Formats: sequence, structure tokens, C-alpha cells
Amino acid sequence: MRDQIDALTSLRGIAAILVVLYHYTGSFLPNLSVSQHTSFIVKGYLWVDLFFLLSGFVIMHAYGQQFRSRVDWPSFRTFLFGRIARLYPLHLTILVAFVLLELLRATLTQSGVDDLQREAFEGGKNLPALVEHLLMIQAAGLQDGLTWNGPAWSIGAEWLAYLFFPVLASFLFGKGWRAHVVICLVGILGLAVIADNPRGLNLTYDYGAFRCLFQFCIGAVLYQVFRRGSMRWLHHDMAFVVIASITTGLMHIGANDLLLPPVFALLILSLSGNKHRIASLLTVAPLRMMGVISYSIYMSHMLVLEAIQLGSHVITGHGFGHWLDAPTSVLALMVLIAAILLISVGLYRYIELPMRHALRGSRFARLYVYAPTAA
Repeated sequence: MRDQIDALTSLRGIAAILVVLYHYTGSFLPNLSVSQHTSFIVKGYLWVDLFFLLSGFVIMHAYGQQFRSRVDWPSFRTFLFGRIARLYPLHLTILVAFVLLELLRATLTQSGVDDLQREAFEGGKNLPALVEHLLMIQAAGLQDGLTWNGPAWSIGAEWLAYLFFPVLASFLFGKGWRAHVVICLVGILGLAVIADNPRGLNLTYDYGAFRCLFQFCIGAVLYQVFRRGSMRWLHHDMAFVVIASITTGLMHIGANDLLLPPVFALLILSLSGNKHRIASLLTVAPLRMMGVISYSIYMSHMLVLEAIQLGSHVITGHGFGHWLDAPTSVLALMVLIAAILLISVGLYRYIELPMRHALRGSRFARLYVYAPTAA
């Protein structure tokens, strides 16, 4: 596996925090009234599209060479096991925490506590949905809404993209630029088709898998553009500033969702080859660390939100943000983001990293994954 591109790692961390802001400034902190001033936060669901493009780019960068000449079972199972070791330990940990939170809700209800919004194991917290999360098929359109850890729908969508990746990588390495253009056009057309609805690209449990796959493929093509040294003019600081400004402006005015993925693509290409001041700014230790723990940030923030909401209903009978005015809500938001960062550092150090290493170094992996004769 190749080395990371640090600027893209930091970009992933920034996007994760922006997703947190999107989820925390809605009904959770209703008195902020952010949407009255800008659509930048309201359009925060689009940062997940940046994740999908980044994922295609980074996975192609890290694993594409394995499938350059052909796709065989040993390389395929090694790749998939590596992705399971990367995603599943934290996914399972957070899922268990959600189950414990529902058990706490049930205990409180039996103790006579009222005003908990809903009964335990209702509202998407049911057994069939739990099984779907365990199998990472929660973006396959089997439910009528988001379930359990809502943001994890994108992890299920990416898992489906990983199943397709080896064939995609082999195809891209064997074809010229015309095939790459065709893939991008098909991806953009596919996005246009699924976005033809009142929610735009804000598709999750229903068409989220397609939303991911189209952009994952485009991201893989972006890596081929980067690898061949094309469009180097994008690597200059001024190019990044212009693209970032366009991104911010489009989000601020609430532009059509379909305008953002192409701009995100340019943003990724610009950062991937930047060796100047922008790269230096984005690779400072705090930003890079935020990127390293971005998966933990993304996966844990809804658990924190739901735990706080439950506690608030127990204590006050209302949601957490009910009593907070705008200035206090801003302060609460800052404290919560700091808390999520600390929690995410802990999750990364004590769950993500050790469990990933343990799985990859396990006896099972040696016998059934990495062994040349593994069945």
C-alpha cells in the first residue's frame, strides 16, 4: 500500500467536522437559525459526496496496482479483508454502544421516566435494521429511513463499492483516456438521474449505494489523471484558492447539488499535487491528526448527539437545545466538537488502530487470507 497524501488526509478531517456541524445545527440546536444566514451548513450533507470521491481516489492510490494486470481471488480477498479490518471494528463498537443506549432507554421507561421522545427499539432501532448494519447493507434500500447509527449508511455504501473496485481498477489501468471520460460521464449522468427529486443528492438509505458508486468511480478516474501528471496547473496555490472559493460560494447560496461534485473533483486534484504553501498549511499536525481520526469523528458524533438528547429529556423533559439561545448554542457547539475530537482520538488509539493490527496479524488472516493456498 502506498503512502498517504497528507493534504487529502487533512481535507477528509475538515469534511468530517463539517458533517458534524450539519447534524448538530438542525433540530439539535434549533435556536442557532443558521439557515437564515447561509446555506453552507444546510448543504452539509454534500460533504459525504466529497468523501466518496476521495475514497475512490485514495483506494485507487493505495490498492490499484494490485489489480493492474488481473483480478484473482487471493488479491481480492486480501483487499476485502484489509477493508474489513479498517472499517468493521469501530463500526461494530459504535453499533454496540447504540444498542446499550436503547437498553438504557428501556430501563428508564420501565422506571417511569416519561418524555423520552419514543419507546426503546423504535424509530429505526429494530432488529432487522441491526442485522443490516452488521452485514453493512444498510444503504441497500431495505428500510424506509435511516436506522441505528444514521451516518453509517455511507459505510455500507462504500462496502458495496469495494466489492466492485478490483474490476474497476483493472479496467482503468487497461484503458486510455477515452474510457476514463466515458466513466466520468456515466457517473455524472447517473448522479443526475438519482438527484432528480426534491432531496437532490441527499440520498442515503434508499439510493445511497448508487450515489456512492458513481462518485467512487469518478474518484478512481481522478487518481489516474493525477498519476499521469495531467492538469498540473491545478497544483498551484492560486488554483486551490479559486476552487475552494467557488466551493464555499456554491454551498453558501444553496446551489444545485449537481454542481458540487465536479468542483469537489477539482479540489481533490488541486490538493493531490500541491507542494506549495497550501499543502504546508493543510499538513500541520493538528489538521493531519483530524484527518487521521476522521472515521472516528464521523462514526461517533451521532452517538454523542443521541446520548445527550436522551440525558436532556430525562433531566428537563426537552431536547438539549430547547433552553439555549443563539450565543449559548454556539458555545455548546464548540464544546461538543472539542469533546467529539477527544472521544475520536480515544477511539482511534484504543479501537481502530489496535483492532486493525490485530485482525491483519491474526491467525485467521495468516491461514485463510494471506496464505497462497487459502481456500
